[in-house]
Amino acid sequence: FAAATFEDFVAAVDRPGLPKNLADTVADFRAYLDEQNLLPTWTHTLDVCNCAGIPDDIIDHEVYMCPARGGAYSHKRARYFGMYRGKRVRKVAEIEAVVDVQTDGSAELLWRNVEAPPAELVQRAKQKKAAVRPDVDHALRIFVLGRLYPTAFVKDTPGGMMGSKQYFDVSSVEARGAEELAEQLKSKKWTEL
Repeated sequence: FAAATFEDFVAAVDRPGLPKNLADTVADFRAYLDEQNLLPTWTHTLDVCNCAGIPDDIIDHEVYMCPARGGAYSHKRARYFGMYRGKRVRKVAEIEAVVDVQTDGSAELLWRNVEAPPAELVQRAKQKKAAVRPDVDHALRIFVLGRLYPTAFVKDTPGGMMGSKQYFDVSSVEARGAEELAEQLKSKKWTEL
């Protein structure tokens, strides 16, 4: 017997030259494992959110909030948060946790990317909601962020950002944290990732 990760397993079955049906099945299986947070792809994912109208919340309180419902407000797990405004990502932070806070004060920790106790992260999310959006009458999805670092990751394609979010695989940047990522993204354009 030998221990293997899901990543090892998928790598072992994903071989060049597989018939199309089998290759599609492996791709679907990889997507399922990623959706279930069983692959470490989130560790090199940047979730860029369109923040044109709310930069003060993010900058002053190190928090990003959106409605806690599906569709445009669903977010897959990511390690980094990017604040997009005016054709560029202007700030980058590590996402410490994402918590849904309901109108009755109950909360659910969706994921945590740091070793802090879950109860502490939930409490921090509730405090941020109380400080920034005390009068909101619907459930909020709260991204508890680490320190924000300035960057200039430029959207070099025509028009503004389509939709409320976009994901980038930043594994090629090889950053060891948000500060390094922010520094290295200053010399990159969206089409380069």
